[in-house]
Amino acid sequence: MYRHSFYRMARTVQVALTRGSDIEHLAELDKKYWLVLSCPSRVPGYDQAVAQALDTDADGRVRVPEVLAAVEWLKPRLRDFDRLFVPAAGLAVEDVKDESDEGKALAQLLKQLSPETPLAASAIDDAIKTFQSAPANGDGVIPVSAVPGELAGVAEAILAVTGGSDACDGTKGISADSVTAFKAARDAYQAWVAAEPARTFTSVSPEAAVAAVQKLSPKVDAFFLACDLVRYNPAALDSLVAPVAPEQLADAPLALPSASARAVPVGDGVNPAYLVDVATVAKLLDVEDALTPELWAKAKALVAPYADWAAAKPAGADVFAGLAPEVMGLVADEATYTKISEAITADEAQKPLAAAFADLRKLVVLRTGFLRFLRNFVNTSELYPPVANPLFLVGSLYMDGRSCALCFPIEKAPAAHAASAKDSKCCLAYCTIKRPAEGLTRTILAVFTAGLANGISVGRNGVFFDKEGKDWEATICHVELQPISLLEAFFTPWRKIATAFTGVFQKFIASKNEAATAAMTSKATNTATAVTSGSPAPAQATPAAVPGASMASVATLGIALSFVASAVAAIAAAVTSAPLWKTALVVLAVVLFVSVPSMLLTWFKLRARDLAPILNASDWAINRTLGLTTQLGSFFTQRACYLGRAFVRPPMRERHPVRTAILIALAVIILGAIAGWYWCAKCKQAEEAAAAEAAQTEAVVEGSTTEEAPVSEAPTALPAEAAQ
Repeated sequence: MYRHSFYRMARTVQVALTRGSDIEHLAELDKKYWLVLSCPSRVPGYDQAVAQALDTDADGRVRVPEVLAAVEWLKPRLRDFDRLFVPAAGLAVEDVKDESDEGKALAQLLKQLSPETPLAASAIDDAIKTFQSAPANGDGVIPVSAVPGELAGVAEAILAVTGGSDACDGTKGISADSVTAFKAARDAYQAWVAAEPARTFTSVSPEAAVAAVQKLSPKVDAFFLACDLVRYNPAALDSLVAPVAPEQLADAPLALPSASARAVPVGDGVNPAYLVDVATVAKLLDVEDALTPELWAKAKALVAPYADWAAAKPAGADVFAGLAPEVMGLVADEATYTKISEAITADEAQKPLAAAFADLRKLVVLRTGFLRFLRNFVNTSELYPPVANPLFLVGSLYMDGRSCALCFPIEKAPAAHAASAKDSKCCLAYCTIKRPAEGLTRTILAVFTAGLANGISVGRNGVFFDKEGKDWEATICHVELQPISLLEAFFTPWRKIATAFTGVFQKFIASKNEAATAAMTSKATNTATAVTSGSPAPAQATPAAVPGASMASVATLGIALSFVASAVAAIAAAVTSAPLWKTALVVLAVVLFVSVPSMLLTWFKLRARDLAPILNASDWAINRTLGLTTQLGSFFTQRACYLGRAFVRPPMRERHPVRTAILIALAVIILGAIAGWYWCAKCKQAEEAAAAEAAQTEAVVEGSTTEEAPVSEAPTALPAEAAQ
């Protein structure tokens, strides 16, 4: 039993692929340890060549059994799995195991195509196209040009009757199945011709007679029925109106019915759209005046056998009927098909070479890209630095002073994708990217993992660069905001407090502004009315005071102000009485008390970030978590850094000396007021401390005097300072 090695990256334990034996024994690795169990093979930006080589059932997905089948397919063809870990631009001769039967043919073909230099995938594609364009390319389908010249007419007839078979180069050709189908069609045609009924009339051709009778059949039956209806109800004749426009003739009656009509007229009175057909039937029956019901039944009986025979005409009968007599003779000769079969057999003899070309192309693709696919399927080592170039990423988004490398292609609607991807606990920005010049529009998902989320909003524009270096116009169409960094979490509570305070203040100012505006508008309206009418302006009515409500409002306001004043006084006393370092500690404690809970919650969310839900929403079957640490987040989303950058002096702006002087004076006054207040507070504190010390000393002195002197009944006057 092979023992695989494991490593831990971003809180996820993954199997290590460091040598060829790790890949060679993947079948012994339990499916629980695979990172991916299934993934799509047709995704924009995906490595299509490797994925399509692995997708053997062509269902658009690559699964674990298909990966293991590719490993087993490589064992008899690749000399050593360790060669997968050596970067190469193509397949070299020494990479092929020429000791096995499967590898021997590949080695011989590779030596013919590129004996000295490695064979790239593009070169093998060109060689395959050249081979497939040859007349004998092993697909069992030959073009008309591969048939002997005297049989070219027969080959064209085979293509016309059977439609041909698809060749490997996309054209139509002749295969063994085509020949078999053509011979069956020939036999059916000959049997059909032999079954042609005897002709009982010669005045017109059977084809014309059948066509005329079939075309007139519903019209003649409708005419006789209409005549019977008119004879039954003469009022019904009013509903039968002759058409007046030429485009209405096809839907009009064959002839105008009447109570006296007993036959279809042959000349005058017939609908012009059916005049030729009526004449053909009359010529068939050799009549000149009218078609009675008996004559019409006779006409149908005359053409019925030929109509049934014509309806049984086999497919390709028109092609056989149009062949020249000499070509038809070759069609009937079995030697013709023997020669065509020989050409097909010669083409099928190249089938081993065609299979060798296909295997060689698959081997080239797996030699250059299979390891990278495994490092995105068995594990995700290519997701992390220093590679950081996984298959499922399609480019980088530049927006809000950041470059975001975690960009995923999205095939679903953003809202539907976000319903599952939001479990990743990442900040998701769905963008519509466009290249107007080419008329291309796509949708991507950019995951922001560093910085702040304030600059991410719907409608924000940026630029997206794909893997080919092409630039796309990007616009955010949907966002799922989540905390991005601890720095953002630190300022979030203060931002909310500032927003709430600003909102209350703005609401208060707005209410006062509205009240003042309403009062001024009312006064202006009253004054204008008085001036217009010439009468003195009415005195403004003073609302009656409500003593109880006024006293309650004043009391409430007083209590609130007293609480505020007490709090401000307590804070001021604490600041002035405590040393500076204690004040700093108190401020720091308040800041931490407000910000630490937010930072702690954000830390837990950042620890829970996982890219697996994003890939699951993109139809990947992720078997393990894909953790995203803070360090990785800073790597995938990089912000603009100005350390070490050269700065130049900006253009001089217009100076305003008066405004500058006023700002400096205000700053000096404010700083002086703060310094004076602080100095006065300290002086007052020193005076109070000195007075307290003096009072304590005097009390001690008085106590000692009282012990020596007799007790006096008269009260002693207090010193002035003590009284104060």
